[in-house]
Amino acid sequence: METLFGVEPLVKYTSALPLEARTQEQLVSSVIHQLLTYPAMNGEPLMQLLEVLRERRDREEKQWEELNSLVGQVKSHLGLD
Repeated sequence: METLFGVEPLVKYTSALPLEARTQEQLVSSVIHQLLTYPAMNGEPLMQLLEVLRERRDREEKQWEELNSLVGQVKSHLGLD
């Protein structure tokens, strides 16, 4: 996670990384929650994270398709479409 948050445009959200997480699931859940509720950003940090994750995969990979679908779902949920 820390490596990923060294990538633009995510570097400005490094404070969203929890200092302590007992499990990877807890870490991911906490980061998603903090990015979704990041002050006055209306979920934009979460969208940027998902887009960076998607961009780091080849379009032929199954994970790219899953992330692309998730980007669409989150955009729709946040009213960003």
